[in-house]
Amino acid sequence: SDPDAISVKVAIGDLNLGDGAGAAVALRRIHNAAGSICGERPYALDLDRTAAYRQCMAATVGQAVASIASPNVTALYEGQRAMVLTANR
Repeated sequence: SDPDAISVKVAIGDLNLGDGAGAAVALRRIHNAAGSICGERPYALDLDRTAAYRQCMAATVGQAVASIASPNVTALYEGQRAMVLTANR
């Protein structure tokens, strides 16, 4: 609905999302597509750009994962997010 929105198609039809390996490949593809939307990861000490990049990646990947509605992909994504949040403490 937003004419300024950027979208990238992610092929997952060849994957078995009921399988952990298939879910991991799907999430990796989603993450790579989000990277093409959000741009290159900025230098870690550039705090403003790093925060914007992380916010873009979280929103983009989160929206894509939700649209798939695969329990395995969602669980894997939530597990990765939990590890990142724990590591950032």
